[in-house]
Amino acid sequence: MSLGLDPAMYWDLSPREGEIIVSGVLSRLRREHNERMTAAYWAGVIPVSKKPPKLSDLLVDVDDEPRARDWLQLKAALLWAMPPKGNG
Repeated sequence: MSLGLDPAMYWDLSPREGEIIVSGVLSRLRREHNERMTAAYWAGVIPVSKKPPKLSDLLVDVDDEPRARDWLQLKAALLWAMPPKGNG
């Protein structure tokens, strides 16, 4: 899968758990993109540009406040991080 998840795990999850895991992975990818763009912006754009673009224009889904996680999101993250049962 393009999100880096195990396709076999898909069949062991409820639709809600799958949605929570995918939204968590997408949030991580957005955060990583924003971190890389911020580093590139400060390292490469500022020294050579007379009028650099706004950093906020280069970032995706900028949230001022992090969202609170509910217990379902935490459960799904734990299930995803734990090794499967019975494979050993």
